[in-house]
Amino acid sequence: MRPARFIVAATLLALVVASATTSARSAETSRLRGAVKFYLDVRYPQPPGVGTFATSGAFTDSGTFIGYSAGAAPFGKVRIWRRFAGRKGSIVIQDIFSSPETGSWTILSGTGAYAGLHGRGTSIGMGIGTDVPANILPPKRAIGVATGTVS
Repeated sequence: MRPARFIVAATLLALVVASATTSARSAETSRLRGAVKFYLDVRYPQPPGVGTFATSGAFTDSGTFIGYSAGAAPFGKVRIWRRFAGRKGSIVIQDIFSSPETGSWTILSGTGAYAGLHGRGTSIGMGIGTDVPANILPPKRAIGVATGTVS
C-alpha cells in the first residue's frame, strides 16, 4: 500500500506545483495594467523593419523586434505584425498604419511575463536620414512611439 500512497502524494504535489505556476503567471500578468509606451528604433534591411525597443509605464522592458508583412488593410493601410523579444518574454503586436506612419496597434499574443496580456493604442513614426518623401524613396531608418493601455 505504500507505493499507492506515494503515487497519490506525488500526483497531488505535481498538481499543486502546476497550479502555483499558473497562478504566478496570472498574478504577474494581472499586475501589468495601465498606460504603456513603446519606443522604437527601426532599421529597414527588409520592408517591415527590424530594430530595438524599450518600454515605460505599466511595464518596463527592452530588447529587439522584427516585423512581418501581414498584408493590406482596409482603406489603403498597411498591416504589420511585430514580434518584440525582451528580457521578460515576447509580445506579438499587429500594427495597422497609413502614411505618414500613423496608426493603431493591438496585442495578439505574449509569452513569459506577457502571457495573456491584452492591449491596444496608437502609434506614430517618422523616417529619418532622408528629405525625399517615403513614397518615392523609403527611409533606411525610422523612430516611432506607440502609446496605449494594457491589461
